[in-house]
Amino acid sequence: MDRDLRYNVPESKDSKNDKKRQQFINEFKAKVALEALKGHKTVSEIASEFEIHPTQVNNWKKRNYSLLIKKQKKIKIFLTSYFGAKISNCQT
Repeated sequence: MDRDLRYNVPESKDSKNDKKRQQFINEFKAKVALEALKGHKTVSEIASEFEIHPTQVNNWKKRNYSLLIKKQKKIKIFLTSYFGAKISNCQT
């Protein structure tokens, strides 16, 4: 996997004794979470594919799922307030 797509900060040249945590960019986190939310692969398969720990996959999946739910609620509130009762009578 391309290192530029995963990490937010490049490794320092003196990384032999450097025990800093990895910082992943948001696009990478979203890509992993989306793959997990699709449900086509197990968490272990996704973790192996992206070279991260399975716990991290689950954490990003939960975080992104909750964000999606919040956005969905905000969109529904906006549409209801904008279109009024018309939207509540529509079936999706």
